[in-house]
Amino acid sequence: MSSTSLLTRRALQIYLIGALGIIAELLLLGHYETAAQLVPLALLGLALAAGGTALRHAGSGRYLRPLVAVSWMQVAGGTLGFFFHMKSNVEFERQLHPNESLLQTYVDAASGAMPALAPGAIAFMGLLGIFICWLGREPGAS
Repeated sequence: MSSTSLLTRRALQIYLIGALGIIAELLLLGHYETAAQLVPLALLGLALAAGGTALRHAGSGRYLRPLVAVSWMQVAGGTLGFFFHMKSNVEFERQLHPNESLLQTYVDAASGAMPALAPGAIAFMGLLGIFICWLGREPGAS
């Protein structure tokens, strides 16, 4: 087994552990009450399927293609999640403190009821998946 193949396998294992950890956290937080809250769980479920398949068939670049697609969806979903969380927090802060400066509202919203930076973990998982796909690409592929 080449060092690149071993590194790809280990990175896939880290990716899968990360997905499981985020799923556990979302379930413990009750992040499944609305359809919109199911989106991160669905993305992470797809990540488990694509990552597990890629791990099982490590060394064959064609099994990385689904992981590339899921990883880009995670980056997009995490980015959208950040904006949705911030939007909700800003609206709440504006109702709570209507005379507060815009800068202070955004500072307060960043640490509001909905953790604004939490969706970044899913986006980071997507970036890790993209790196894994680059790392595990077939020899001679550009």
